[in-house]
Amino acid sequence: MLRTVFILFLLFANNCTAQAIPKFGFFAKKRLVAYDTVFNAKPSNQGIVPGTFVRVEETKIEQKQYWLRVLYEGNSKWLSFNKEELTELLKMKVTIENGSIIEGGHEVFNSNLYDLQLIGKIKSRNEKEYFVVSGKDCSDCDTSRSIYIHLPERGRLIANNGENRYKYPGKELSIDSDEVVYSSRAFLGEVLNNKLGVIWYEKRFYPDGNKSDSVFLVTFFNNEIVDQSIEKKLPNIQETIDLEKKGYCYEISGIVYREDP
Repeated sequence: MLRTVFILFLLFANNCTAQAIPKFGFFAKKRLVAYDTVFNAKPSNQGIVPGTFVRVEETKIEQKQYWLRVLYEGNSKWLSFNKEELTELLKMKVTIENGSIIEGGHEVFNSNLYDLQLIGKIKSRNEKEYFVVSGKDCSDCDTSRSIYIHLPERGRLIANNGENRYKYPGKELSIDSDEVVYSSRAFLGEVLNNKLGVIWYEKRFYPDGNKSDSVFLVTFFNNEIVDQSIEKKLPNIQETIDLEKKGYCYEISGIVYREDP
């Protein structure tokens, strides 16, 4: 791992242009040095919300400035860095291997999930880092992709039989038709004023034509993950959208999937 990082750094230092590099992820921070202020910092001057998980796709050097083309939340964008920023960036390298999160060459935790994807992470008020990932708890089944939230110091993620599982945002279709039975939008970061976590703004659709709105909120307290289902006096999604515009949270891109059998 260290050898790979060192070789990559030499490629940059030798002014290679438009070199393709192996895909890897990192957490974008304000000026790439505000690592300890994730979701407490102002919007990144690179145009990416701090804490967003991105993937490097291409590199080049122009006028002594390092450029990386990154993919994040379905968007592709060229970002520029100086050598010091690039060094910090390489320290943040995150990979996924056989269901494990690898950061800085060391295993952070084993997720026990199949088709694991990293969405982002949140640093709580007491400086604990919670990982937000997605995946399935079985290798060959019809179970839909789900979201999991985990504090690595608690050890292995327990994900058997639907434990610690959260719905993926987007649209859920009926198992036997294309009717939408559930839809949601989810955000990660400071999702309400002074509340760090993940929030789902949900709609459920019923066979008789009725529907209901609710909010599901995940926050953190004393190293514990706290779930809260809200059905009355719902938070206004505009509050979260306003925080997103200020760079304190970002929306998790939704998908379309079917009900589990």
